Amino acid sequence: MGPLRIANFLSPLLEPVYRFVAEEMGRELDVPVEFANGRSFSQFAAGEVDAGFI
Repeated sequence: MGPLRIANFLSPLLEPVYRFVAEEMGRELDVPVEFANGRSFSQFAAGEVDAGFI
């Protein structure tokens, strides 16, 4: 299984909170996490993002 790719589509001011939640998800699932700022919801359809804060 590859990394869990999580994107933030919300306020960058709360990014530390979103990163923390993403890291905890990865820890619980025992998978690495890649966190990024989302650009477009089409990233989900393209398979670039697995989950997001929207």
